[in-house]
Amino acid sequence: MTQELDSDGFDEEVGDGETWIVDFYADWCGPCQQLEPIYEDVSEEYSDINFGRVDMDENSSIATEVGVKALPTLVVFEEGEEVARRTGATDEDGLREWVESNAA
Repeated sequence: MTQELDSDGFDEEVGDGETWIVDFYADWCGPCQQLEPIYEDVSEEYSDINFGRVDMDENSSIATEVGVKALPTLVVFEEGEEVARRTGATDEDGLREWVESNAA
């Protein structure tokens, strides 16, 4: 299950010492819309990883902080530090492989 993150709690949530995968998206973005159900499905498979989403239209300050320049962008954070990044949509198998390689 994914958690919607915003500017108020982003640093606290992602910096809490756990592993997070964060999907940076916008509602108007076609590839973001394609990725959303895949991201939701894959998030259900990993109880030891936190999955979050950041709406870039509502939280553009996080984009600046993290350096997001394209959508969708997935970022893995461990103890608040970025350890991996992926830009663009993917299929379910591709996302699962990326999660296994970078966060699991």
